[in-house]
This record gives sequence, C-alpha cells and structure tokens, in this order.
Amino acid sequence: MCSSDLFSDQTLVKDSQDGSVYLQRLSNRGTTARYSGPLKAFQASHPVTLAPESLAKALAGLQVGILPADQTGRSAGIKPTPLLTPREIAFLAPAIAGALQQATSDQRVKFQVGPDTDRTEGTLYVDGTALRIALGRYHGSAQIGRAHV
Repeated sequence: MCSSDLFSDQTLVKDSQDGSVYLQRLSNRGTTARYSGPLKAFQASHPVTLAPESLAKALAGLQVGILPADQTGRSAGIKPTPLLTPREIAFLAPAIAGALQQATSDQRVKFQVGPDTDRTEGTLYVDGTALRIALGRYHGSAQIGRAHV
C-alpha cells in the first residue's frame, strides 16, 4: 500500500494544555487499492471498554531506550527511560479510555503531549486482546531511532 493510499480524518476527543487525543479514521483508497486486488483493511476491536486505571498502568510501563553503537557497531546500551511523565499519564489514561469507547473498527486513537518543541505523539488501537501502540515522535524528534515500546 502506498502512503498516499492511507487517508485519515480526525475527530478531537480531548484537548487541554497537557495535550490532545483524537479519533483517526483510516481507509484504503487510491490507485494501489484499485489495481492490486483486495487489501486487508485496517480493523480494530473497537469500541472497547478499558478502565482508565488499567490503561494508566500500561502507559506507565512504556519505556524508550535509545541504543547508540560505538565505532565497532556494538551497542553502548543506555538504560530505558519512561515514555510518559506521571502528569502526561494522568491526562492520557481517561482521555484514551473515553476515545476507545467511542471508536469504531476503522479508527485508531492518536495522542500528543507536550509543547510543540518537545512533543511526544503516537497512535494506538486494540487488536483482539492486544493494545497496539506506535510512537511517531519522542520529545520533538521525528527520528526516534530504536525504541522499545
């Protein structure tokens, strides 16, 4: 699928000084979809009810570890750090829980926290019993390197 084949429209769920949470509708369209035969469309297990407390625990467990290599290619190893601060988790957990209750099977949740110059953002959706999380930006950097999320 070409990146131009993925279109989204967003619906704001929660916006505050701490961040924003959106529902993002995804659909397959365009030349690739038209000529390459049937595509497996994005399908999430939504709507779903997750307790904000459980979601907060899951978010608190997310860590990012950037693993730079030395000149020989061996990892220098940096201790993983929490992806989100307690304040960000306190904002995101109830907002994401509410978004997941509203979401349909062709939507994912997009989140962003922090000021423009130091923003962390990503998307998530529920797939069966799994919570799938993708990190798009970590503290303002679109190139986050290797991330363990």
